Amino acid sequence: MPFLAGLNAASTALLVATAPAVGYLLTWVHLLGYANQFDIPHDLIAPQLGDVLATTFGVGIGILMIFSVTLMFETRVLRWSRGNFGPIEGRIGLILIATALALLLAGLSWPSGQQVLVIGVLLVIVVIGAFWPALRTRDGTVRDRLRRADAARREPPPSPMVTELQNRLGAFLFTVALVVFLVGILAYDAGSVEAHTTKDFLVLDGSTPEVVLATYGDTVILASLDRSKRAVTPELVIVKIGTTPLRLHWMSVGPLTVIH
Repeated sequence: MPFLAGLNAASTALLVATAPAVGYLLTWVHLLGYANQFDIPHDLIAPQLGDVLATTFGVGIGILMIFSVTLMFETRVLRWSRGNFGPIEGRIGLILIATALALLLAGLSWPSGQQVLVIGVLLVIVVIGAFWPALRTRDGTVRDRLRRADAARREPPPSPMVTELQNRLGAFLFTVALVVFLVGILAYDAGSVEAHTTKDFLVLDGSTPEVVLATYGDTVILASLDRSKRAVTPELVIVKIGTTPLRLHWMSVGPLTVIH
């Protein structure tokens, strides 16, 4: 395959050596996506060894699965990347990619109703732009009109920046870096979704009940809980686990929001 052309012993060794660092980075990004929803300071985030190992293993398996699927459908992938998959199929692929990117980027801040509306409007514009050659004329079928428009369109020049990166890194490492970048966005989104959907939390009862938002090693992050509003205050209580026991119990008090 073209992107495997740059794969050699040095590239393989570099990939294996950086796997733990990538796993740590993605774990931290996932915890960051969670912490940002509760205003937890970034300095307190401390990925644990078990989470890092699980993330590294999962990302490795995921990358192998992506490459395996790519190898199985190499011919179709190359045809699609060159615009030869079909005038309608290629545009549907463009719309799916635009939708996926919009959802990924929107997940970085948990999309509000207005953001969802903006994404919908942008996708409508993308759909109209993709099929505009078939809408402005009426002669022939939709496929024929799109095929004629594609034939009349000039081939765009290759990107100098992407070409330079491929030459310096090699096609394989460039592909891996791109996959890790996209997985990093997914990891942040997953943390954000977890913060907005978790219902069960550990609760410390007292005159003012407090909920455990996160635990990083021997550090516990708590916040005052308003059960009626299913919300927590932005003031955090940071407790170091020591000889004094914390009497906690599980309660379904979420999903939680922050009172500003």
